[in-house]
Amino acid sequence: MSSNSYRTANTPVRRGMQYAFAAGSAACIAFALLYRRCGWSWARAAAVTGGAVACHMALHFLAPVILALACRRQYRADSWWFRPKAWEAPLYRFLRVKAWKKSALTYDPREFSLKEHSIEEVISNMCHSEAVHELCAALAFTTLLLAVPFGAFPVFLLTAILAAGIDLAFAAIQRYNRPRLMRIRDRRGGDRL
Repeated sequence: MSSNSYRTANTPVRRGMQYAFAAGSAACIAFALLYRRCGWSWARAAAVTGGAVACHMALHFLAPVILALACRRQYRADSWWFRPKAWEAPLYRFLRVKAWKKSALTYDPREFSLKEHSIEEVISNMCHSEAVHELCAALAFTTLLLAVPFGAFPVFLLTAILAAGIDLAFAAIQRYNRPRLMRIRDRRGGDRL
């Protein structure tokens, strides 16, 4: 299957994200109603936190659609953006990316399967995954705008930093793995492994 086709995976990670969105939305509504009725400040804080979670999940569903439409899932791994920078290898050693990357969840493992895709398609999928996570990390800070009508700036700031950090960790995994896969492709001199 070509990496140019946009498929919706029905994986445990996707379902977990859908549940988090639904739970965050439900918590936001329920606690907002409770706050309105009783005036309890903790209910307001719970409503804002639920809303922030739902907002971050919505951004994670929106980001790949934006990139699929903008880039048509066609990426050049040798472009400036995706090329490894000199400072990355020492950073990845410091962060011990190699030690924890296998423990990370994958949204759709099929996208990185060399049994289902050519090596070029997997490399392109890695670029797409990196771009999605980087866009999500940037979009995470747009939730700070919600602090204007709702207050609770620390809650929005904390969830934005946490969400951006998690997304940047997933981007780091792609940036760590992709050059290795490209070197294997170059050594073997072809598109298929």
